[in-house]
Amino acid sequence: MNKLLFIALIFPNIALTQWTEIYEIDHVSCLKDLVFVTDSIGFVVAKDLILKTETAGNSWEADTSFKGSFEFVDFASTDSGVICCNPSEGGEILFTNNLGSSWLTNLNDEPEPLDRIDFIQNGKMYGLLGSTTGFPHVILGTDNFDFYQHDSYFGLGTPYDIQFTTEDTGFVCGYLMDEVYSSLYKSIDGGETWQTDEGKYGPVYEIEFPSSRIGYGIGIENHVWKSVDYGETWGLIDIEYPENSAFGFLEFVNDSVGFCVRVKTTFEPDYAVESTIVKTSDGGLSWIKTDFPVDHSNFSRIYCLNSDTCFVLTCDKIYKTTNGGGIDTSDLAVSIVIPNDILIYPNPTTGIVSIFGVNSYFEMPQLVNLFGEKIYYDILNSEGETITINLASLPSGIYYLLNSKNQSTKILKI
Repeated sequence: MNKLLFIALIFPNIALTQWTEIYEIDHVSCLKDLVFVTDSIGFVVAKDLILKTETAGNSWEADTSFKGSFEFVDFASTDSGVICCNPSEGGEILFTNNLGSSWLTNLNDEPEPLDRIDFIQNGKMYGLLGSTTGFPHVILGTDNFDFYQHDSYFGLGTPYDIQFTTEDTGFVCGYLMDEVYSSLYKSIDGGETWQTDEGKYGPVYEIEFPSSRIGYGIGIENHVWKSVDYGETWGLIDIEYPENSAFGFLEFVNDSVGFCVRVKTTFEPDYAVESTIVKTSDGGLSWIKTDFPVDHSNFSRIYCLNSDTCFVLTCDKIYKTTNGGGIDTSDLAVSIVIPNDILIYPNPTTGIVSIFGVNSYFEMPQLVNLFGEKIYYDILNSEGETITINLASLPSGIYYLLNSKNQSTKILKI
């Protein structure tokens, strides 16, 4: 297949695709959580507020009839859902069995407020408690929201998140301590008992398994951790973290594609906080800044229906993308014109491409597609001012060959 290869200059602030603001609300508190039950029907919660859409986010109806410090919403099925979980302010829980047409208040008299709830597909429900008492434990229930009082305590500390990957296997993360200190406890008997190993570090604030084998989480210093062996071992993803940066609000669509918020703080010459949405397409090995329209410091949730359609909550707005968030080319910051003496041959090509005169402008160039996904290729030769690469394995299309040098980025459009 032929591939058209030519040089193009992309200017800052011109993006390939972008997030679009779809809703803004004037409310006394920030939007906290979002879930879609179908491709069209979704819910957003905040203190004393429930938003519902039946139009894939194009319009929203607000319900302020319930009072509660709501920070969590999830559904066990297309009918049964729960809203809850801000234990520092209150223990309010709402349930629905009719897709949010009506909500019922607390059906159970819980001894303490819930921190988090997780469902698995057979309808079993797990409630995480302990942040207000320092005694983390899990209670079990059904999707009819009947908790039965089997309490499984595990040490001391502050739990932050819970996720079950199968009916039997689940994880709790946080600052946790029993006879040993760790950040992870695991159950292999459906939450009946929980175990850890000394020095079992990894996710602390968030944990997510897009599949039973691959897991991600946010750990110490708000960096990204990953497991490739069903949660048995965890490692800090080996990427170059920008100085004074932190990650949060993970959302993985599958084992490879995920989004999160990146926050970068600078102290000189003036204090400033820059927050944006970044995306990985290679399992967290690299992250590309997406084309989010404005800088925010108050993100609260990312939720994806698939790798193209995602939603983002800020304090008072909802954003949506239908093309994977795009690439923010302001990150590329081209500052010089690529000179005319760079030559491409052949053009178009069926695979082998030689680029003459680029070594002054490129160091280990990276190839990405239109969606910012890193593409691997073979370097056949790199000598002097010439680099020869093999693109024969790639489908026809447009690719960008780029790399930064001297704080500027040069781009070849292939």
